[in-house]
Amino acid sequence: MMVATAFATIRAVPRPGAIVALRGEDPSGRARVVFRPARGGDVARALVGRPAAAAPRLLRALLPAQGAAPGLACLAAVEAARGEAPDRDTRAARAMLALAETAVGLVAHACLDWPPLLSATPDAGCLRYGRAALDTLAARLWALADPRAPAARARPGRAGEPAMSALIEALQRAVLPRAPADPLRLAGWAARDAAPLARLARLARSRAPAAAAALPPPPPPLPALAATLASDPGFGRAPALADGGPAEPGTLARLPAPLAAEALGHGPAGARFLATAHLALAVLEGLERLAPPPLEVIAPAPGVGAARVEGMRGPFVLRLALDRAGRIAEFAAVVPTAWMLHPGGPFAAALAALPGTDLAGAGARVIAAFDPGAPVALARPSAGSG
Repeated sequence: MMVATAFATIRAVPRPGAIVALRGEDPSGRARVVFRPARGGDVARALVGRPAAAAPRLLRALLPAQGAAPGLACLAAVEAARGEAPDRDTRAARAMLALAETAVGLVAHACLDWPPLLSATPDAGCLRYGRAALDTLAARLWALADPRAPAARARPGRAGEPAMSALIEALQRAVLPRAPADPLRLAGWAARDAAPLARLARLARSRAPAAAAALPPPPPPLPALAATLASDPGFGRAPALADGGPAEPGTLARLPAPLAAEALGHGPAGARFLATAHLALAVLEGLERLAPPPLEVIAPAPGVGAARVEGMRGPFVLRLALDRAGRIAEFAAVVPTAWMLHPGGPFAAALAALPGTDLAGAGARVIAAFDPGAPVALARPSAGSG
């Protein structure tokens, strides 16, 4: 979570990827939300012309906040463009790595980001334990090889024990202590438990507006997004649905309708906190059963590959094409943050509705709930600034 100091004056144009809520911009007192789209072309310019074998590792360095998802998606897309397919254990291990990284992301929020919002003490020790488990899991599955190396082949999932057990323990302890295994009972858990996630969902619900906003649909499926990226490589800078409207990239859009409706009853921020609890429960089940959701990959045409990897904030999607020498000839991607920062989406609406009397406290909870993965500034402009 990245939050600028509340009530600070914004005089310079915010950096790309930022969304800024400026208080007192109209007579109603509602905030004016300003969005600065990211420079999506920077990554493409860095990759085009590079050997395909080097692209997965380079992409991880270019998009560090996205974790392993970009590298795994790039590797899968390169293989699809070449007409190759990894063995079953390697495919499963890649999916397990993406799922395990989501688990550590959830632990990081529970240990570091959420406690200060509740005047509680962060628990850095639990986070170190979870990260060490993730590192050990990757080392055991790939026998110390780089998972993003094209020639790397993984061991069967059972080779990840006991690192998998340690990761499960960290997730249970930090995110879902005393939580039920039945997702239909998570709302009851959130209503009474002392865990930071439960307390935040409870607090958000107690201060929720009378009617929750309608939920936008999820982003289009991979084939449709791949076709869009082929015709419009700049689509990833400010993605939108066909009608120009926003999409819901996160867990909330992937919940069954009854559970989504239950979550929306907690208000805009509370819905996302409760959806995060559902995500944590699904991740926990996938780790325990060694059954991660498979990575999605297609080859729309010879020499072309596209892949989709689900992360904590939603799907990372990319499309690439190779030239005859095996170099990246075309590259385009959409990160979850770009969907989240749609100027007409639920996050912008929640920021605009923040109470001026509690811009710092309520704003920090909204940012934590939506987890946009981009800098967010909350500001009260001074006279003459805009």
